[in-house]
Amino acid sequence: MAGPRVFIKCRLLIALAIVPLACATPTRVLQLPSGGQVVVGSQLFTSYSVLPGFFGAETQRWRIWLTVSGSNSQSYSGAVIADGGNDIAEDAAVDSAGNIWIAGETDSDDFPLVNPIFAQKVPYRVAGFVLEISPSPMGATVVFATYLTGQEGVTATTGINVCSASATAIATDSAGNVYVGGNTNEADFLASPAVNLNSTPCTDNFGNSSYVSFALKISTAGKLVYGKRVMTGASMCVGGSRCVNQLSTLATANNLAIDSTGALTVAGTASGSWNPGNGYILKLAPDGSSVQWSTTTPSTFQAVLALAMAQDSSGNIDLLGQYASVIAVGGLDPTAVSPGLFAAQLKPDGSGFNYVTDLGQSNDVQVAGMVLDSAGRPYLAGTSSSAQFPTVAGAPNLGPDFVLQLDTAGAVQMLFGLPHGAVMAPPAFDLKGNLLLAGANNWVATLPLSYTTPAVVAFANSASYALNTGILPGALVTLFGFGLPSSKDDVQISMGNLPVPILYGGSNQINLQVPFELGDGEMLTTLQIDLPGATLSLQMPWSPSLGVFTLDGTHAAALNQDGTVNSASNPAAAGSIVTMFGTGAFWPSGMQDGAVATAAAPAAVPIQLVADLEILNALYSGAAPGLINGVFQVNVQLPAQPSMPLTLQENNRYGVGTLSSNAVLLYLQ
Repeated sequence: MAGPRVFIKCRLLIALAIVPLACATPTRVLQLPSGGQVVVGSQLFTSYSVLPGFFGAETQRWRIWLTVSGSNSQSYSGAVIADGGNDIAEDAAVDSAGNIWIAGETDSDDFPLVNPIFAQKVPYRVAGFVLEISPSPMGATVVFATYLTGQEGVTATTGINVCSASATAIATDSAGNVYVGGNTNEADFLASPAVNLNSTPCTDNFGNSSYVSFALKISTAGKLVYGKRVMTGASMCVGGSRCVNQLSTLATANNLAIDSTGALTVAGTASGSWNPGNGYILKLAPDGSSVQWSTTTPSTFQAVLALAMAQDSSGNIDLLGQYASVIAVGGLDPTAVSPGLFAAQLKPDGSGFNYVTDLGQSNDVQVAGMVLDSAGRPYLAGTSSSAQFPTVAGAPNLGPDFVLQLDTAGAVQMLFGLPHGAVMAPPAFDLKGNLLLAGANNWVATLPLSYTTPAVVAFANSASYALNTGILPGALVTLFGFGLPSSKDDVQISMGNLPVPILYGGSNQINLQVPFELGDGEMLTTLQIDLPGATLSLQMPWSPSLGVFTLDGTHAAALNQDGTVNSASNPAAAGSIVTMFGTGAFWPSGMQDGAVATAAAPAAVPIQLVADLEILNALYSGAAPGLINGVFQVNVQLPAQPSMPLTLQENNRYGVGTLSSNAVLLYLQ
C-alpha cells in the first residue's frame, strides 16, 4: 500500500511555501482592471510516494501556475488546479470583469470541470481546455472549465491513442464573449453539438495525421456559438510510394484578434511532411459562417515557423514572425536553416502589406509576442543576436532579448536590449503606461519607456547567472537594469526591512548579498532600492539556486591542489584535489552579512560534486576563508578518470529533493 504523497515543486517542498521557479514557464502577463497583475504559466511538479525509510517512484506533472499581485501589494502564487494528469497553459486573456481565461491542453481524466460544454474525453487522450478564473491576492476560484475534444476511439491499426486536440490561443471581446483557437486531428472534434471540423481520421494506415487549426466562440452564457476549421497544412512530398507515410499535415492558431463588429482574425502557421511551413492570416465573418479573406506571410520568407499578431483600431494587422531559409538537397526532406525575424503590417482587408522589415538572422532568434499601445504603435518582443537587427543610439544593451518599438509606419523608435530570459511571453501595458515583461521563472519586470528612468529588468545568482533565481539567505545576487547610479555609494537597498550589503554598483548592474536573517521560505519578499530622486520596489520570490563561479561562462573558477589557478596552461591532474567556488548554499545561523570569512565553517547542508551521474563526496564544503560570507568553496578529489561536465548538488535543507548548479568544465591533464 502506497504511503502519503509528498508533492515537491521542482524538487522543493510545497508545504513550506517554496516557490518552484527553476522549471516555471510563463505563458502571458495580464493587467487587471482593478490594478493588480497576473502571470499565467505552467509549472513542473515532482511527486514521490513516500514510505518510511525510503522513497518510491518519482512522478512529474505539469500544472497551471498563477501569480496574482494585488494593487494593495498582497500577492498569491500557486497551482490553479490539481488533478491526476498534465495541464499546460498555452495562452491567457483577461475580460472586462477582471476574470482570467486560460486555454491549453490536458491529458487528465479528472480535470475539474465547471459548467462544461464538453464533459467527457477518451481516457488518457490529450484534449484542449478552457478555464475561467476569478483571481484575487488571496487565491483563485475556477468558475468555468470545459474540455474541447472529440470522442473518436483508439485507432484499429495500431491500438494506440493518436488523437489529440489543443487550445493554443484565446481572446475576449468587450461584451464578454470568448474566442479560442487551436488545432486537432480528431474527425469528430466538437461533435456535440455537431461541428465536424476534420474530415479525416486521427491517423491513416500509414501513420499520416492531419492536424487542422480551428476557431470557436463561447457566449457569455458559456455556450458554444460556433466552431470552424480555419486552415489545413500540406505535405510537399513527391515521388509516389516513398511518400505513403510522408503525407502528414499541420496547422496551428497562434493569435486571435476581434474587431468592433465581432469579426475574428486568426494568425498561425501551416506546414506538413517535407514542408517547413508558412504563416497565414485570415478573417472570419462575425457569425463565424465564412472566411471573409485569407492571405499568407510575405513570400520573401521561404518558411515561417512562428507568428505573433495584433490588430489596431483601424484594422491594420501587425505581425512579428520567425522565418528560415529552406535547403533541399538531392530530393531529401527540406530543412529549415538560418532562422531570422521579420516585422510587417497587413492592410485591414488582407490585400497587401503596408511595410515589411527583415530584422536579420541568428541562431538564437525567438518570437515572444507583441502588444500595441493606445496609438496603435507595436512593441515587439523576442530574442535576436543578429548583426542586422536595428540599433538605436543610447539604448540599453544588456543581452539578446529585446523590446522594439515601431511607429505606425514601421520605423524604429525605441529599443531595449535585455538579458536572455528577461522576456519569454507577450508583453502587456500596466495602468501607468509601463510595459510588463514576463521572464524566466515567471518573474515580471516593469519596463518604463524611457532610457533614463531607473529600472531593474532581471536578477540572477551571481555565480551561475541563472536568471530570476538566487533569493536565499546569504546568497550573492546580481540585479540587471538601466538608469542606475554609477556608484554603489549612491544606492541603498533593503530586503524584508533588513539592510542589504551592496558589493558593486554600476549603471546597468548591482551586486548584493541577501541578508542571512531573511526568513527561509518567504514566498515573496519586498526589495526596496533607494536611489537619488527615485525608489524602486520589487517583489522578489524566494528562489534557491546553487551556482558555480566560472572564468568564461564554461570553465569553473577553480584552484588546483597546489593553490594555483586551474587553466588551459595549468590543468589539474587526475586523482588530485581541486577547489571550486560558488554561492547559493544553505548556511547555519549566526553568519554575518558582508563579513569576510576568517576560518572554515561547514555549510548547513553538504554539497556534492556530480560527474557523469557519479557522485563524488566533497572533502569539504563551506565558507571560503578570505572571501565574503555567502561564497562557498568545495574541495573534491577527482577520480582516476574524471568525466565532464561537472555539477554541484545539494539536498534541500528539509531533506527532500536536490538543487543542482550550472554545469562547468575543468582543465585536465
